[in-house]
Amino acid sequence: MVQADLRRILSGAWERRESLRKSSQAYRIFHGPGEGAGWLARIAIDRFAESYWITDWESAPAAGLKTIAEFLLERGAHAAVVQTREAKGEERLGLPRCLAGEALEERLVVHEGVLKFWVQVAGVKHPGLFLDHARLREWLVQHARGLRVLNLFAYTGSLSVACGVGGAKQVVTLDLSKPTVAWARDNWDLNGLPMIGAEFISGDVFDWLPRLAKKDRQFDLVICDPPSFSRAPSGVFST
Repeated sequence: MVQADLRRILSGAWERRESLRKSSQAYRIFHGPGEGAGWLARIAIDRFAESYWITDWESAPAAGLKTIAEFLLERGAHAAVVQTREAKGEERLGLPRCLAGEALEERLVVHEGVLKFWVQVAGVKHPGLFLDHARLREWLVQHARGLRVLNLFAYTGSLSVACGVGGAKQVVTLDLSKPTVAWARDNWDLNGLPMIGAEFISGDVFDWLPRLAKKDRQFDLVICDPPSFSRAPSGVFST
């Protein structure tokens, strides 16, 4: 793919997101499977304020990644990092590398509509916010009022936050990783949500579901979005 064609495709994707730029600092600016061809169909570019996270599923050519980074810098990017991913369900995943600019080592706050989240683009395998859940978060803000919610495999708790902002009566956030549960708690606090009715549990979902059942805990809404790969004391989990 020649540089001019790549720039034309990226420019078209950028223009199609014009309305998103007015309401959010976190959104996907390019989705390769629907907007690209060849190696570009295996690329996604996510925006987090002025930091950009490029996901590469097929070892894109260096020249192509350089053009993408230049394109982003021209549009005000402070940093562009690339994360090369393995096949779905595999564990091998290194840290992202910076293509251009200077990636912040510390976390930064991004706004997604009425919601706020901590994200990080350096020294982590994922920035901490799945942008393809944006519509679901929007739906939860609109429909969670008064509900008792159980969020399984909660990661950094973005869906829990959406329920809290939407007026949920109770939100239980459960994930195996202690650091991500702490991150979820930080996201909750960032949005000014009260701790009354909020629980943050670090543990194995398959251990905790029987515990909750034994205590006769009941919920109006259960969110279940398991990761493609995880290790737990009970063994390896893979979709």
